[in-house]
Amino acid sequence: MTDAVPEAPVVDGAHAGRRAGAGVLVAAVTIVALLVRTTGALDAVVRPDGVVLQGADAWHHLRQIEQLVRHFPRRMTFDPYGLFPGGQGVTVAPLFDYLVATVSLLVGALSPSARTIALVTAWSPAILGALTSVPVYLLARRAAGRAAGLLAAVVIAVLPGQFLSRTVLGFADHHALESLLAAVTVLALAAALAQDTRGAALRRACGAGLVLLLYLLTWTGGALLVLVLGGFAVVQVNVEHARGAGGGRTGAVTAAFFATTLAGQAAVGWDLPYAHYQRLALLGALVAAAGLGALAHVLARGHRSRVHLPMATLAVAAGGAAVIASVSPQTLRGGWHALTWFAGSGLQETVGEAAPLLRMNGSFSLARAWAHFGTALPAALIALALLARRIVREGRPIDALLAVWSLAMLLATLGQNRFGYYFAACAAVLCGVLIGPPLARLWDARDGRVPAWVRRVLWPSAAVIALVVPVAPVALMTTLSFDGPRDAWLDALRFLRDETPGPFDDAGYFDEIVAAGDARLPREGVLAWWDAGYWITTIGRRAPASNPTQAGAREVAELLLMTNPDAAADACLERGLSLVVLDGETPILQTGPNRLGGELGQVARWADIDPDELFRTYHRRDADGSWQPLVLFEPAYYETLAVRLHVFGGKLEVPVRATQIVRWREVRGDAGAVRLEITDLERFDSFARAAKTLERALAAGEQNVRIVSDDPLSSCVPLEPATRFRRVFASQETVATRLLTRIPDVQIYEVLPD
Repeated sequence: MTDAVPEAPVVDGAHAGRRAGAGVLVAAVTIVALLVRTTGALDAVVRPDGVVLQGADAWHHLRQIEQLVRHFPRRMTFDPYGLFPGGQGVTVAPLFDYLVATVSLLVGALSPSARTIALVTAWSPAILGALTSVPVYLLARRAAGRAAGLLAAVVIAVLPGQFLSRTVLGFADHHALESLLAAVTVLALAAALAQDTRGAALRRACGAGLVLLLYLLTWTGGALLVLVLGGFAVVQVNVEHARGAGGGRTGAVTAAFFATTLAGQAAVGWDLPYAHYQRLALLGALVAAAGLGALAHVLARGHRSRVHLPMATLAVAAGGAAVIASVSPQTLRGGWHALTWFAGSGLQETVGEAAPLLRMNGSFSLARAWAHFGTALPAALIALALLARRIVREGRPIDALLAVWSLAMLLATLGQNRFGYYFAACAAVLCGVLIGPPLARLWDARDGRVPAWVRRVLWPSAAVIALVVPVAPVALMTTLSFDGPRDAWLDALRFLRDETPGPFDDAGYFDEIVAAGDARLPREGVLAWWDAGYWITTIGRRAPASNPTQAGAREVAELLLMTNPDAAADACLERGLSLVVLDGETPILQTGPNRLGGELGQVARWADIDPDELFRTYHRRDADGSWQPLVLFEPAYYETLAVRLHVFGGKLEVPVRATQIVRWREVRGDAGAVRLEITDLERFDSFARAAKTLERALAAGEQNVRIVSDDPLSSCVPLEPATRFRRVFASQETVATRLLTRIPDVQIYEVLPD
């Protein structure tokens, strides 16, 4: 391997004592990271009456982990309770569940209690998140020295956003392990590329390939990282070739890396969802790395022009796409769809984690990016530019590896903010790369004019403060907030489990492992919005009509928005849905002064209904003459099944001074957006008087006029009673007051036959 581009040694080259000191500091940072992730949520998650996990997906994993413990090592691949009707296949990769189940068995002396399993599950994301500080430190140290590594470890320990929120106590999702293994994979590949001899490099590459295999067994969408690392191999081979170093070294090492993973995946033999995309990505990366590496070596020996390899790269890419398009066009379409999925558009934007980072609230804003990364984001962008310059000047593999990985994860995060749990590690490493070397030079400076305490205490402290303080409030809020099922939901789910008929005659069927073809069909299901689906399955032991995979979401949305209660009851019973669970976060309710919140707009989008048909935002002048927004609610809002039941309890409703008529004009702003400016808003004593006024206005040719209400709890139109929906549960916790009556947070209705 004579065409190697040697990696620069670690910047500070400190002696063994300094290395030991750095190890102690990294251990301390890891402990701090664990405390950050556990202290604030401990009382909310670990309770005397049970362990309450956070989020939705954690309960899906708990279901898999409990089944693994019962039937180890056999895992559940199909859940008859997962979706009504017919159940649903388990689409998550198994490694995280196997890891937690194995630890649970060891902790519980091979017979762990349900509480022990839940405790191990709850602690796993926090421990994995804290351990991520170690590979982040090692990556930054390898790239820019020990000071860079320490600074990167500090940043990742406290950086808020998706990484912190997904690694807090109780948020037991595979993303914590996924983020850790992604960082370890990049670190292992960097170490392989830094070896001096061919044998050592190939051995390290094989080891790195096994780490990548573990990563792919953690996330079914892991082809993303394979493509990123394959892209790095292409870039680095071309960089080395352009610098006259051949390029065969990187091609050989990365080819061994991908080949090991591909062989390991075949040896494991697990038939995972989307595994074919992983295999295609691995095969493509292997061919690209080996082929370009060999071609670069041949071109270098033949003293060919250095532009030949980039031209060959483009030709191979185009030819490969053409071959795939001719042999298997559906594969090309599927791959393109998978890539565009990262853009976060359409209905994906109704899912909080899938919304684009800069459009999380529906309009462009940099505020969310600042909240997730603070000063680490601009520092990371500057570091990316620095790495690009170093790639051209020095050609070090680790610089290109960090640059390609970080840029890809940044683009993925901009497309869907959930991928911030990847970019967090990149941002931390980049901060270390940018700031670490200057701090190291200050530390070792012999300039007597600058006191040692300034060089070794003040400036490092200032760097940490500049990166940590701006994000500290958001990080604190993240660690103190609880995102699990509220007490009202827990009571409702216990009611479902204990007081309603189960979907199967045998309650013990919940604990069995069955194949998809052998599963029984459930006799009845539960209508609820998708975000509660895993709670209903795991805690309530019932079959929901939708779940966080968004399967069934469109049908559920259409039912919740039906405006004829008898037709809605018939539609529910025709589908076998005997119970309706309504959440206080679905209607549009007051959440603070001049603030409204609720999910009904998202529900409408899933049902292909324009939310403007339910409510829309107008503007009117306040006392000082400025235009202020005002949400007004249409009759269709109150007539929906969700609002009719949750707000009005399915009872007869006669408006009393709630009906208003709004008149408005459309004003187009400089950016082309249309604003509805209220010209008149009149309140009426009764709906009948308002209806007559509206009739006269329409007869006179007015167009921008309609009946509305400014109160989401006071209908502007009469509502007939929904007699075929009988409330069987109402939580003690309430979310609003209507006519001196508190509205229960979570309610359950039984659907009655005609």
